[in-house]
Amino acid sequence: MGNARGVKRDFDALEKRRFAAQKLLTAGIHQSEVARRLAVHRQSVSRWAAALEKQGKGSLRKAGRAGRLPRLSQPQKQLIKAALIEGPEAYGYATSLVDHWAGGCPH
Repeated sequence: MGNARGVKRDFDALEKRRFAAQKLLTAGIHQSEVARRLAVHRQSVSRWAAALEKQGKGSLRKAGRAGRLPRLSQPQKQLIKAALIEGPEAYGYATSLVDHWAGGCPH
C-alpha cells in the first residue's frame, strides 16, 4: 500500500482529482461510477463523499504535507547534532567504542 520508495506524490493532481469527484457527486453520479471514471477505489470516493457531507468542499483540499509530524523541534535536532559531533568522550565515556559484552549496551 502507499507509494513506492522514492516516488513523490503530486498533491496538486490528487486535490484536482478529489474536486473532480466532488463535481460528479454533486451532479448525482453514483459513487461507484465516479470511482470508475476517475480510476480510483470506490472506498476513496466514499470517504470523499462523507467528508463533503460533514465538512464541505474545503475538506477535499490538499493537506500540504505527507507523513507524520516530527516529534523533535529544530533546536532539539541541533542539540543532538552537536552532541554527536562532540563524541561520547565529552559525556564521560572512556572511548568512542561500546563493549557490548561488558554491559555497555542494553541490547
